[in-house]
Amino acid sequence: MKRDHGKHNKAVCDFLHLNSGDKVKCNDWIITTAFYSSIHFIDHILFPLEHNGKKFSNISEAHNNISSQSVHQTRGILVNLYLTKINTAYKFLISESQSARYSRYDINEATSNLAVKHLEAICKECDKNK
Repeated sequence: MKRDHGKHNKAVCDFLHLNSGDKVKCNDWIITTAFYSSIHFIDHILFPLEHNGKKFSNISEAHNNISSQSVHQTRGILVNLYLTKINTAYKFLISESQSARYSRYDINEATSNLAVKHLEAICKECDKNK
């Protein structure tokens, strides 16, 4: 189910990426949808997970047992430990999406293009793992 949700969100990201042009720049939303797509793909790869002798079936269970400030930070800890190939991609997407949502919406096209590349890397890893 997480994978399907990720594919759904990725379809929106791809649509925005392909249709963002001179009249409407949606780079902030491209980054935001890339991030939200990525978390579903990552959760699909990660769970179920055994971490420090405990079994977790989803990110909420993991977050309740791992000391962190947010679910996103918990996911970041787990990605760093278990999905090292996509750690850089996740860090980029979470950082840029938080910036796009809360600090500045005027994001340049190069940054949104890189977000799409990072999402593709996460998708490929998801396809390899499950």
